[in-house]
Amino acid sequence: MSDSDWSDTNDSLCSVDDDSVEVIDVENDTDKRQYHNQLERKRRDKLKDSFDALRKVIPSLRDSNVRASRYQVLKECAKFIKETDTLRKLDKEKEENLKRFEEYIDEFNALFDKYTADGDDEKMKQLVCKTPSDFGLDSDEFNALSDDETDSESNSETDYPPSKRQCLNVLDEE
Repeated sequence: MSDSDWSDTNDSLCSVDDDSVEVIDVENDTDKRQYHNQLERKRRDKLKDSFDALRKVIPSLRDSNVRASRYQVLKECAKFIKETDTLRKLDKEKEENLKRFEEYIDEFNALFDKYTADGDDEKMKQLVCKTPSDFGLDSDEFNALSDDETDSESNSETDYPPSKRQCLNVLDEE
Protein backbone atom coordinates (compact mmCIF):
# COMPACT_ATOMS: atom_id res chain seq x y z
CA MET A 1 0.00 0.00 0.00
CA SER A 2 1.50 3.33 -0.96
CA ASP A 3 1.50 6.49 1.15
CA SER A 4 -1.10 8.04 -1.13
CA ASP A 5 -3.54 5.26 -0.18
CA TRP A 6 -3.37 6.39 3.43
CA SER A 7 -4.03 10.05 2.63
CA ASP A 8 -7.76 9.56 2.13
CA THR A 9 -8.33 8.08 5.59
CA ASN A 10 -9.05 9.94 8.77
CA ASP A 11 -5.57 10.34 10.23
CA SER A 12 -6.60 11.18 13.78
CA LEU A 13 -8.61 8.03 14.66
CA CYS A 14 -7.60 4.52 13.67
CA SER A 15 -8.92 1.16 14.78
CA VAL A 16 -6.42 -1.51 15.88
CA ASP A 17 -8.85 -4.44 15.70
CA ASP A 18 -12.44 -5.38 16.40
CA ASP A 19 -11.82 -6.03 20.10
CA SER A 20 -10.53 -2.60 21.01
CA VAL A 21 -10.33 0.88 19.55
CA GLU A 22 -7.08 2.71 19.91
CA VAL A 23 -6.86 6.43 19.35
CA ILE A 24 -3.56 7.51 17.87
CA ASP A 25 -2.38 10.56 16.06
CA VAL A 26 -0.83 9.53 12.76
CA GLU A 27 0.95 12.53 11.33
CA ASN A 28 3.95 11.35 9.41
CA ASP A 29 4.87 8.42 7.19
CA THR A 30 6.96 6.73 9.86
CA ASP A 31 4.03 6.66 12.30
CA LYS A 32 1.75 5.34 9.58
CA ARG A 33 4.19 2.59 8.71
CA GLN A 34 4.65 1.61 12.36
CA TYR A 35 0.91 1.57 12.90
CA HIS A 36 0.37 -0.56 9.80
CA ASN A 37 3.13 -2.95 10.94
CA GLN A 38 1.47 -3.23 14.34
CA LEU A 39 -1.88 -4.07 12.74
CA GLU A 40 -0.28 -6.62 10.44
CA ARG A 41 1.59 -8.25 13.36
CA LYS A 42 -1.66 -8.61 15.30
CA ARG A 43 -3.40 -10.09 12.27
CA ARG A 44 -0.61 -12.64 11.78
CA ASP A 45 -0.65 -13.53 15.50
CA LYS A 46 -4.40 -14.17 15.40
CA LEU A 47 -4.02 -16.28 12.27
CA LYS A 48 -1.19 -18.28 13.88
CA ASP A 49 -3.26 -18.80 17.05
CA SER A 50 -6.20 -20.00 14.96
CA PHE A 51 -4.06 -22.57 13.13
CA ASP A 52 -2.60 -23.73 16.46
CA ALA A 53 -6.13 -24.18 17.82
CA LEU A 54 -7.07 -26.25 14.76
CA ARG A 55 -3.97 -28.42 15.19
CA LYS A 56 -5.12 -29.20 18.75
CA VAL A 57 -8.67 -30.11 17.69
CA ILE A 58 -8.12 -32.31 14.61
CA PRO A 59 -7.28 -35.86 15.82
CA SER A 60 -4.82 -36.72 13.04
CA LEU A 61 -2.84 -33.54 13.73
CA ARG A 62 -3.17 -33.61 17.50
CA ASP A 63 -1.73 -37.12 17.76
CA SER A 64 1.15 -36.37 15.40
CA ASN A 65 4.56 -35.36 16.70
CA VAL A 66 5.34 -33.48 13.48
CA ARG A 67 4.15 -29.89 13.14
CA ALA A 68 1.87 -29.69 10.11
CA SER A 69 2.01 -26.86 7.60
CA ARG A 70 -0.96 -24.56 7.17
CA TYR A 71 -1.82 -26.34 3.93
CA GLN A 72 -1.81 -29.70 5.74
CA VAL A 73 -3.93 -28.26 8.55
CA LEU A 74 -6.57 -27.03 6.10
CA LYS A 75 -6.48 -30.31 4.17
CA GLU A 76 -6.91 -32.36 7.38
CA CYS A 77 -9.69 -30.05 8.57
CA ALA A 78 -11.63 -30.58 5.34
CA LYS A 79 -11.11 -34.36 5.63
CA PHE A 80 -12.20 -34.33 9.29
CA ILE A 81 -15.34 -32.32 8.49
CA LYS A 82 -16.32 -34.76 5.72
CA GLU A 83 -15.80 -37.75 8.02
CA THR A 84 -17.77 -36.09 10.81
CA ASP A 85 -20.64 -35.28 8.46
CA THR A 86 -20.73 -38.87 7.25
CA LEU A 87 -20.81 -40.17 10.83
CA ARG A 88 -23.50 -37.67 11.76
CA LYS A 89 -25.64 -38.85 8.84
CA LEU A 90 -25.16 -42.50 9.87
CA ASP A 91 -26.08 -41.67 13.46
CA LYS A 92 -29.22 -39.89 12.30
CA GLU A 93 -30.14 -42.86 10.13
CA LYS A 94 -29.60 -45.25 13.06
CA GLU A 95 -31.76 -43.05 15.28
CA GLU A 96 -34.56 -43.16 12.71
CA ASN A 97 -34.23 -46.95 12.39
CA LEU A 98 -34.25 -47.32 16.16
CA LYS A 99 -37.38 -45.18 16.40
CA ARG A 100 -39.10 -47.28 13.72
CA PHE A 101 -38.14 -50.47 15.54
CA GLU A 102 -39.36 -49.15 18.90
CA GLU A 103 -42.68 -48.18 17.28
CA TYR A 104 -42.91 -51.70 15.89
CA ILE A 105 -42.20 -53.19 19.33
CA ASP A 106 -44.86 -50.98 20.92
CA GLU A 107 -47.39 -52.06 18.26
CA PHE A 108 -46.35 -55.70 18.63
CA ASN A 109 -46.73 -55.54 22.42
CA ALA A 110 -50.15 -53.87 22.12
CA LEU A 111 -51.38 -56.60 19.76
CA PHE A 112 -49.83 -59.29 21.96
CA ASP A 113 -51.60 -57.87 25.01
CA LYS A 114 -54.91 -57.64 23.13
CA TYR A 115 -54.71 -61.18 21.78
CA THR A 116 -53.64 -62.51 25.18
CA ALA A 117 -56.54 -60.77 26.90
CA ASP A 118 -58.96 -62.07 24.25
CA GLY A 119 -57.43 -65.55 24.46
CA ASP A 120 -57.01 -65.58 20.68
CA ASP A 121 -54.18 -68.06 20.16
CA GLU A 122 -54.63 -68.15 16.37
CA LYS A 123 -53.97 -64.43 15.97
CA MET A 124 -51.03 -64.65 18.39
CA LYS A 125 -49.45 -67.28 16.16
CA GLN A 126 -49.87 -64.98 13.17
CA LEU A 127 -47.94 -62.13 14.81
CA VAL A 128 -44.79 -61.46 12.84
CA CYS A 129 -41.70 -61.17 14.99
CA LYS A 130 -39.17 -58.84 13.42
CA THR A 131 -35.63 -58.43 14.63
CA PRO A 132 -33.52 -55.28 14.93
CA SER A 133 -31.66 -56.34 11.78
CA ASP A 134 -34.95 -56.04 9.86
CA PHE A 135 -34.71 -52.32 10.65
CA GLY A 136 -31.04 -51.93 9.75
CA LEU A 137 -29.86 -52.30 13.35
CA ASP A 138 -27.25 -54.70 14.63
CA SER A 139 -28.72 -56.63 17.58
CA ASP A 140 -25.73 -55.79 19.79
CA GLU A 141 -25.99 -52.16 18.76
CA PHE A 142 -29.69 -52.12 19.58
CA ASN A 143 -29.10 -53.70 22.96
CA ALA A 144 -26.50 -51.05 23.76
CA LEU A 145 -28.83 -48.26 22.63
CA SER A 146 -31.86 -49.63 24.46
CA ASP A 147 -30.01 -50.55 27.69
CA ASP A 148 -30.31 -46.95 28.86
CA GLU A 149 -34.10 -47.17 28.68
CA THR A 150 -34.48 -50.64 30.17
CA ASP A 151 -32.06 -50.31 33.07
CA SER A 152 -34.69 -48.49 35.08
CA GLU A 153 -37.38 -51.05 34.20
CA SER A 154 -37.88 -54.30 36.01
CA ASN A 155 -37.15 -57.21 33.72
CA SER A 156 -38.80 -60.02 35.65
CA GLU A 157 -41.03 -62.36 33.71
CA THR A 158 -44.05 -61.34 35.84
CA ASP A 159 -44.08 -57.74 34.57
CA TYR A 160 -47.18 -56.88 32.66
CA PRO A 161 -47.25 -55.61 29.96
CA PRO A 162 -43.99 -57.07 28.72
CA SER A 163 -41.17 -54.59 28.25
CA LYS A 164 -39.31 -54.07 25.00
CA ARG A 165 -36.44 -56.10 26.45
CA GLN A 166 -38.78 -59.04 27.15
CA CYS A 167 -40.11 -58.90 23.62
CA LEU A 168 -36.56 -59.05 22.33
CA ASN A 169 -35.82 -61.98 24.63
CA VAL A 170 -38.76 -63.82 23.08
CA LEU A 171 -37.25 -63.13 19.68
CA ASP A 172 -33.83 -64.36 20.82
CA GLU A 173 -35.30 -67.65 22.12
CA GLU A 174 -36.83 -68.54 18.74
